[in-house]
Amino acid sequence: MANGIDDRKALIRLHSQYGLPANGRVERVGYSRFKHGDAAIGRGYARALAALVTPELSAERVMVTTSGFDRVPPAAHSLLAPFAAEVRRRRPDIAVETVKVDRRGVSSDDYARMTTTQRAAEIGADRLSAPAGVAGAVVLALDDIRVTGTHERAVDRCLSEAGAASVCHLYVVDASKFSDCPQVEAVLNSVAAADACALLSVTRSMHFVPNARLCRQVVRLPAEQLTTFVQGAGERLLAWLDWAIETDGLAGLPSYACGVSAFRAEVSAQRGIGVATG
Repeated sequence: MANGIDDRKALIRLHSQYGLPANGRVERVGYSRFKHGDAAIGRGYARALAALVTPELSAERVMVTTSGFDRVPPAAHSLLAPFAAEVRRRRPDIAVETVKVDRRGVSSDDYARMTTTQRAAEIGADRLSAPAGVAGAVVLALDDIRVTGTHERAVDRCLSEAGAASVCHLYVVDASKFSDCPQVEAVLNSVAAADACALLSVTRSMHFVPNARLCRQVVRLPAEQLTTFVQGAGERLLAWLDWAIETDGLAGLPSYACGVSAFRAEVSAQRGIGVATG
């Protein structure tokens, strides 16, 4: 504990291998929708996390960040703005700055499906860069879930070496009880993303914000499901997905290469139909 804040807090702790509860502040369907872009649900999580930590804040200057990424944001990034706004509302005496931890490279596969060893190979402090001005600051690091603690340790080391006074990790879900079976994370993610219709439902939510997980889930869809998704998605979303695929270099990753080709072929076919019927 530093500056009066616990090193780690979470809205809920996972106790069952069968997943999150069906009801409550963090329930199974809502959490899965959040992971695929339903930012309205994320806003609720962010405000709840702010309520959890603000009574303990004693520093005059706080930096808030999320899990490290390069350009295509993860689901956790949608927590950043509403969390900071809620902290400012509750504690106007504190200067709150939102910052980004940069990550070099992207995961070669779905991180949620990886073993502990695979996760350690994918992420380390040497792949993260701390934001400028972090020296002496209390840093609040937001993330959706903690399972093995691999990412947490990398962020801790990165920020500590940059001179952060302390780092408090704030999670929606603490699933560390299942650190010996980290693929439980993939189970939680998939509840509301079983098929194209489920994903399209998320994209039509009022405060939808596309993210890296949605992109990777789309290019993993079976052929018929991919057709359904592309037919139901708007041009703006399809363009964003193409940008995310290109930006993260998914076509060059064996786990996604075939899916990327199928996605691009399906989009081209749909656009061709649109031109022909237009």
